Amino acid sequence: MRLGPGRRAGHRWQGAFAVLFSLVLGCTSSSTPPPATAVPSAPPSVVAGPSLSPDQSASPGTSASPPIDDPSPSLGSPGPSDSPWPSFSSGASLTPDPFFILPEWEPWPARYPGNPSAIVSQGPSQKPVIALTIDDGNFPDGCRQEFAYLSSNHIPATFFPDWVGVNKDPELWREIADAGYPIGNHTLTHVDLAKPGVEDHSVRRQLAAARERIAKIIGRSMLPVWRPPYGSFDARDLQIAGELGLHTMILWSASDADSGLNSKPEGMIRAALRAQPGDILLTHCNTQTSADILPAIVQGLLAMGYTFVTIPDMLRPYG
Repeated sequence: MRLGPGRRAGHRWQGAFAVLFSLVLGCTSSSTPPPATAVPSAPPSVVAGPSLSPDQSASPGTSASPPIDDPSPSLGSPGPSDSPWPSFSSGASLTPDPFFILPEWEPWPARYPGNPSAIVSQGPSQKPVIALTIDDGNFPDGCRQEFAYLSSNHIPATFFPDWVGVNKDPELWREIADAGYPIGNHTLTHVDLAKPGVEDHSVRRQLAAARERIAKIIGRSMLPVWRPPYGSFDARDLQIAGELGLHTMILWSASDADSGLNSKPEGMIRAALRAQPGDILLTHCNTQTSADILPAIVQGLLAMGYTFVTIPDMLRPYG
């Protein structure tokens, strides 16, 4: 299911792509990234996607067959109930009072407690901004390499690790949080929440326990948004997430296609450079290849005139 504004044809990426092959040849042969200069962000307001009926689901990510659930984690405390983001009405622009999330991550108050999560897969296209997002965290060395590149070059990004990935290198994720990078909820053990056999209590455990455990590791509250593993969800998941205070679900509208086991660096960069204004760009830090190509993707999009923003910046209203 495709959510958000439709794709827009364009050729801006073609002019920059030739430059990137020299970058990817260098970055795939060495872990030392080239420098980059981020353009100051000018974030637009959020665009919310449509709600789903109980028999609908969306899977913009790659298909997979993960285990149905990990029965070991306990639900634990659901976390603070007074700091979720608000629900959005379908197709509406959000215009509450101005606020600041980074580095304090002050969220909006819960204006509609218990409502299902709103679906956001793409921001407005009026300005050339890209929200870079990085999922999972199963390859700590690659995650460290990506974080080092982003932080040293002042490139905004939003991370969506699962608890398994965070637990592999807790110190890294404390450093990421301390640097002011937003960290959203990507569940406890990367379970396909919409897969038959995953019961309500399992969905609650995956989201609530991830929030509790990761918050303890990073020493602060997580960004109150979530992303379903594999992009797979249904109306039941949206309702439960909303009840837990996760009022915004973040999908994506562009990807570097790095989920495939046989993905080639050139093809991954080419896929990322098809991003259009307002896109939420999905990447991962699960492999060395993903870490190596990140500088080429960033350099290419900057050369095309894009500004990188975080998810909070992309959703920041102008009222």
